[in-house]
Amino acid sequence: MIHEFKFSGRLDRSRVLQELLARAFFNHGLGFPDLIVPVPLHSARLRSRGFNQSLELAGFLGRVLGVSVVPGVLTRQRNTVAQSSLTRGERLSNLKGAFTVRKELCRGRNIVLVDDVMTTGTTLRTCAAALRRQAAGRVEVLVLARA
Repeated sequence: MIHEFKFSGRLDRSRVLQELLARAFFNHGLGFPDLIVPVPLHSARLRSRGFNQSLELAGFLGRVLGVSVVPGVLTRQRNTVAQSSLTRGERLSNLKGAFTVRKELCRGRNIVLVDDVMTTGTTLRTCAAALRRQAAGRVEVLVLARA
């Protein structure tokens, strides 16, 4: 279902996945966030896919919690190779310097970082580290699935 949603544009799958993500938030006792930040896509990948699956998921969670979803906090400035096509060792170097953070939007804020699937965790660790370097408060991660 996640694969169809993400790669085949099956947005009709989003409601079920959004509800599962919201349920996971409440079931795992995450701290209440000041902001919800989706993992960003590079603009080229966004154009080809037509939507950011992480933003679709984050938007629903934001509405449920009454918390702002701020996609502009993190930006993917380099069009990296898809992480799924790389070995564990290649993933970190692929993302080096790929993300920028708008410090004024995250300073001191508690953030829930949202993505669809976590495989090795490299993307999420890289995003969380970039947020923490720019003085974000607590950064917690919420995903639909682990591969």
